Amino acid sequence: MPVSEVPVAILQGEKAMCLRDYINEERKQKGLSPINDHQIILVGSNPLPCYVAAMSLRPKKITFVCSKATMVFAEKLKIMLDKEGIGCCIPDGIDETCSTSEIAKTINAIEGVSDTGLHYTGGKKTMSVAQVLYEHGFI
Repeated sequence: MPVSEVPVAILQGEKAMCLRDYINEERKQKGLSPINDHQIILVGSNPLPCYVAAMSLRPKKITFVCSKATMVFAEKLKIMLDKEGIGCCIPDGIDETCSTSEIAKTINAIEGVSDTGLHYTGGKKTMSVAQVLYEHGFI
């Protein structure tokens, strides 16, 4: 079953299982490591996909990467997720979201970046592309 079709809470026998646990169970059966406890989430002008990802995956820590223009959305997300017990941090907003070097600089400054997960449906297209390029060592 594709992950997009899996509800946030899944009934396994008589107990409900959160999406994170379900994904980890599936990954374990395939011999893969569990999803990371630290997620980087790119924030654009629509924070809903970021919130859904955070509530579904329930990482212990989230780092929001955003522009100065979308900082307000990241701050609101942080307030909501702090109430849910999910620790969030927001580095300084990126001045120029079309600059891969600015995006790479922000990502490089994130502590433990080599061992994080990435949710990239938010943010500008350039931010998403720069993140993928960074992940593959091109920038």
